Parts: sequence; C-alpha cells; structure tokens
Amino acid sequence: MDTQTFAPVGPPAHLIKYLGMLVGGVIVGIVAAPYLPFHDPNDTYQAGFNAAKKVVEDSSAGNIFRTPDDVRILSGTVTAIDGNRLAFRINSVNPFDDPALANRTIIVNDSTAVLKLTQKDPKVFQAEMIESRRAKQGAMATSTPIATSVTPYIQTAGSVKDIAEGDSLTVFASENIKTSKEFPAKEISIMPKLIMSKLIMP
Repeated sequence: MDTQTFAPVGPPAHLIKYLGMLVGGVIVGIVAAPYLPFHDPNDTYQAGFNAAKKVVEDSSAGNIFRTPDDVRILSGTVTAIDGNRLAFRINSVNPFDDPALANRTIIVNDSTAVLKLTQKDPKVFQAEMIESRRAKQGAMATSTPIATSVTPYIQTAGSVKDIAEGDSLTVFASENIKTSKEFPAKEISIMPKLIMSKLIMP
C-alpha cells in the first residue's frame, strides 16, 4: 500500500483576517464604551460588546456574522423530552447570536416527518463516492445532465419515540423561526452518533 505524506495546512488567510477583525473590534468596543453616548456605567461589558458587534458587522467581513432574516433549519441537541415537546439547545458558532434564543422548544405533531440517519460502512461510502465521481466525469464529457447525490448516511423512517435526550437533531420548519422560542417541526433528522472509523487509503 502506498503511503502519502501530507504537509501541515494552516488556517486559511481570510479566516485569520476575519478573526483578527473580530478580536480587534471587541477590543475597540470595550475601550471606547465609556465614551459612547448610550453608555451605561453599570454595563460596560454590554456596551462594549454592542460596539464591537457593530464594528464587525459594518466591516467587509460582517456578512459571515449576520444571521439570515429567514431561518427554517436549526441544528442542536435534545436536552429534555416531555411527550411531543422537545427542549432543544441550538448549536451555534456565531458569537453574536442572541443567547436568549439558544434554547428552543420543538413541537412534534402528526404531520412531522421523523427520519433516522445511520452511518454507512466507510468502504461502501468510499465506493459510492468513486462511482459518483466517474459518473459526473462521464456526464461532463458528453454534456449529459446528471442528478446524483451521495451521502454518508442511510435514511429510514422513524418516530418521536426514537428521539432520546442527548440526541443531535437537524430540524426543518415550514415557517421563519429566526426568533421563535417554540415552533412545530416539519421534519426532524436524528443524526447518528459519532463513530470513529478507520481511514481508508486509496
């Protein structure tokens, strides 16, 4: 079996730039907070945070920190279950997301589709990826449209009874749930538990 040597790869330059702007914005906001007209002397941190947020959002990198106006998909973890109501903690890497919306309640009703995702055998998935790549290359050569999608999961129908506390879910809604603390789910995907798989060398 051939061995391959991989050179270490650092973080992308644009990511370093954005993180630098974020850190710089926070520092500027905290330093400038006491001199801002809306400053509350008893709330230096919040004023500084708000100022830093504005600096970053007004910058060229601000788009990556702005939450879309229409949100219909959320990912997170089930923290409690009460019948058809799921307490749900959102996974977010955006430091400017409203902390009051970190915890939501999902309502599962008769029209909610629940899907269980199971991780495929890595060898099977790799073979499917290779075949899909070949099919796409052949389609490009002949200008033939192709609609193939390969995922690392097997999808099967489930129910609310398959959902347990601690499960990771991806939840889809039929309405804008950007600021909804509670909402009915249109579809729920139960994500598989993380499985440590052997690296398959080509």
